[in-house]
Amino acid sequence: MLQNRSSSSVRPDFIPAEHYTSPEFARAEKDILWPRVWQIACREEQIPAVGDQFVYEICDESILIIRSAPDTISAFYNACPHRGRQLAAGPRHSKQLVCPFHGWRFTLTGQCTHVPYRENWGDGLCDEEIGLSPVKCDSWSGFVFINMDQHAEPLLEFLGEAVERLGPYDFAGQRFRWTASVETDVNWKLALEAFIEAYHVQTTHQQLLAFFDERTEAHAAGLHGFLRRSAQASGLGSPSQLLKAPPPADPRPLLLDYMKEMVFDVRSIFSDRDLAASARILSELPDGVSAPDAVKAMMKFRKEAAMAAGVGWPEITPEQIADNGSVWHIFPNISVLPQPTASLWYRFRPAGKGDNPERSIIDFWALERYAPGFAPKVEHPHYTDWRDFKDIPPFLAQDFDNLPYLQKGVRSQGFRGARTNPVQEGIISNFHMKLRQLLGAA
Repeated sequence: MLQNRSSSSVRPDFIPAEHYTSPEFARAEKDILWPRVWQIACREEQIPAVGDQFVYEICDESILIIRSAPDTISAFYNACPHRGRQLAAGPRHSKQLVCPFHGWRFTLTGQCTHVPYRENWGDGLCDEEIGLSPVKCDSWSGFVFINMDQHAEPLLEFLGEAVERLGPYDFAGQRFRWTASVETDVNWKLALEAFIEAYHVQTTHQQLLAFFDERTEAHAAGLHGFLRRSAQASGLGSPSQLLKAPPPADPRPLLLDYMKEMVFDVRSIFSDRDLAASARILSELPDGVSAPDAVKAMMKFRKEAAMAAGVGWPEITPEQIADNGSVWHIFPNISVLPQPTASLWYRFRPAGKGDNPERSIIDFWALERYAPGFAPKVEHPHYTDWRDFKDIPPFLAQDFDNLPYLQKGVRSQGFRGARTNPVQEGIISNFHMKLRQLLGAA
């Protein structure tokens, strides 16, 4: 007979199956996690002018984000205090908020300014009770965060080490290159986990093995975590040890092929300008140059190109980039691949009301640094089936091919729980430990 397929404990090498399949676990997340955690709602660039509004939805809640003053962003529950009608259904702009049902009016900071026939209530309406209900809101590095818990710790305290390590990238100076939202039949945590470990590269993304040794080490940073290249792994420009191939005598063509893979198949992390600048290694570096020296030169050439184009370059050193990690997990539902001139962000959340543990929404934000006034206007498409995302980068399509089969597998009676790699997948187990602690403490 099979052993009990689920255990309530989380270990560095074990995640209970119920975390991915249990309606009760999903309900606990809905009731405890999402109402009490800082989470990214949108980018500041999505509400640049006073009066711009954005609607963020998580499970049953709809949150209205408003640029209420040039340097102030406010957030409110998206419900009129009169009869509960939502005030907005999506992005829009207005000088005041007017309920479409009965015409109650509110300022951009939530005060009620007009109630038709208010005298009908006599003295029954108190100004303090008929304003919009506020939601805690703050910004970091161009991202707008909300927290429905008015007693939550400050955002920067919540982010902790992530501020120190990711802050120098200056994501506030990056803008959308492309975005998309897709729905898929997989638990939001299973989807997230495919993007916060690199252990799968040796099978799912085998085309990358020619470019570098893919082995990584996971590091916890409080609630969050990041991946850094393994101390045993050779760097970019040397193939994976799995290929049993010697390093190339001239690493330059291989390094440029890697950049092409990122620019054309991932369509993020590096820009077209980065690729063109990196090509200088062919003409300006001698034959026999080492891979580390060629990589340093590429970084130098990329910075020079960015400065010449008026794009700028953040105050971050190559040593910081190497030490800060190549992939970050920001608790609970964000994955980011950071670079000085571009980055790729993912947000994962339950679809619909949050009661179905096997349906999720994945938001992609490919960001890039542009000269002032040259950022493109981008659409924000939403696909109920990821296969309808015809422009999905081939690299990401490889990941998405796995997702529905993951959910079907963890549902099996033969699956006892995830046996996570404690070295390379430690971010995942750290995430579940912190999640379990949060749910249990509440």
